[in-house]
Amino acid sequence: MRYVVIAALMGFSVVPVSALAQVQVLGGVSLGFALGGDAGKRSDLNPHLEAEVGGIYGGVGAHVYNDTENLEIAPYFGYRNVLGSLSYDVSYRRSFLPNDGGDCCGGIEAALELPLGSRILATLDMEFDPDSGDGDAMLGAEVAAFDQVTLLGGFGVAGSAQKWELGASYALTGTTDVAAKYYDGSDIKPYLGVDLTWRFNLDGN
Repeated sequence: MRYVVIAALMGFSVVPVSALAQVQVLGGVSLGFALGGDAGKRSDLNPHLEAEVGGIYGGVGAHVYNDTENLEIAPYFGYRNVLGSLSYDVSYRRSFLPNDGGDCCGGIEAALELPLGSRILATLDMEFDPDSGDGDAMLGAEVAAFDQVTLLGGFGVAGSAQKWELGASYALTGTTDVAAKYYDGSDIKPYLGVDLTWRFNLDGN
């Protein structure tokens, strides 16, 4: 974990001092429920907190499952920006399992978002584990069907396995939404997932 912390500090050290006045603190928490699939009925809590300066960010997330042996803590750092109408985000995340051996694994993640007109957002999420050489990618779309309703869909590959998801989200407020998705794939049993998510963004100015 010390290497993750050192790398994050090095990233923040290159930010001009004048930009430090524009530090933003972002975070949120998601409560998820899943029914079906290989594990049957399960739930998880996913909080995260991060600081961002000039597009460079670092933070920590956690996954607290109803099975406490699967507790995961994941520090991360990265850079996000916009190039024309294309938004991009590149980061590194390390996973630690306190109740199951400690340091687990890490991954380089990249996310792209491109609006297609006023109501459609195309997304591409990729992840690569340098230790194992494994990677996966998910191509998705978000369609703003109504003011508060967004349709969601995606198709992904991980090695020879394929997966897809289909669902919708409903914006309860500007910072809170609920989403329901149906998941299926060549190496997983289908299941239904429901997530309630709350986000916040505190401007340091």
